[in-house]
Amino acid sequence: MVYTERVKDVLEYVGKNPINIKSEAMFYCPTSELDSKRLPDVVEGLESEDVLLERKSEGNRINIAPLNKAQEHMAEVTAAMLYFACGGMDESHNIVLPYSWPKPTTLSGEPIKGSPAIKESEYCHSLIHRKEGDLVGELGSLGFSNCKFWFDKTGFHPLYNVVKGEALKMAKTEHKIVNEFLGHLSGNDWNPDVFTDLCASALKTKNQDLELYEFCSDLSGKEWKILLEYCNETTNPVNQV
Repeated sequence: MVYTERVKDVLEYVGKNPINIKSEAMFYCPTSELDSKRLPDVVEGLESEDVLLERKSEGNRINIAPLNKAQEHMAEVTAAMLYFACGGMDESHNIVLPYSWPKPTTLSGEPIKGSPAIKESEYCHSLIHRKEGDLVGELGSLGFSNCKFWFDKTGFHPLYNVVKGEALKMAKTEHKIVNEFLGHLSGNDWNPDVFTDLCASALKTKNQDLELYEFCSDLSGKEWKILLEYCNETTNPVNQV
């Protein structure tokens, strides 16, 4: 996987400050009204251009083919994923909203219809609201409820198979609930709603069951990385860098 230096810096930060499932409140206001100083320096002012690798010309050709729509839009989702991992949930939400919601909003303006990145933007949208968790957010709904709404819109995504594989590779445990989850998963497709419910349960019982909380946080981080890598690969195809 190849990344820009700016993205590498963010990934280094995330490595030191891993994703967890602790609920985080959102402001629901335009990005221009958010205080960017609340975010770590490594992500402040991040734009989609920061995730684009410089592409090399072929032979003696001076002109390089412009970005196609998939690359351009996936660069936006990649940036949204990076903001999300650094606590910029509103920035992330405002980036993916036009790609995933078909109507104009006061947060992000006009929708971007027919995007090749619609499924990835919906997937990212789901993760944002899952992180919102048990707090009341958009339209008076709990984050977990909104998360399920967006996973329903996402429908099947091929990355679910990858997430399932990563989950089944996680270290064995004697934890009853984790074992039941993995045992069921081994014979069934990945169901994002089942994992969302597990996260909700883990958050509720964190003080009594730290192992379940850590399992869900760890798997959430793996899922985030899988989607990030997929978006980055589309943005920066290996044969064009």
